[in-house]
Amino acid sequence: MAEEREVLSYWVAVGSQGELTVPPEMLSALGVAPADMVNLTVVDGVLEIRSADSAWREAQRILAPGILPGVSIVDELIADRRREVQLESDVKGDAAE
Repeated sequence: MAEEREVLSYWVAVGSQGELTVPPEMLSALGVAPADMVNLTVVDGVLEIRSADSAWREAQRILAPGILPGVSIVDELIADRRREVQLESDVKGDAAE
C-alpha cells in the first residue's frame, strides 16, 4: 500500500533580486520560523528546502553505515591528531640532530 504523504503546493513569484516568499503554512510544515536557517538544494531542476533538523538527520542517515558500534568518532579524531603531532615532533627532532 502506498505511503500517505502531506503535499502542499503553492505558486509564488520570484522577486527582482531572486527572492522567494515561502507561505507560512509551508514554513510550519517544515518546522521553521522566521530567521531560522534552511538548506536549499537543486536536484534535477527541483528546488528542495530542508530545515536544519531535517538536513542534520539526513547527514546522520548517510554517515551511519560508516560508524562502527561502540567507537567514538571524537576519540578516534583526537587520537589521530595526537599521532600526527607526535610524527611532526619526531620529524622536527630528527632535523635538529
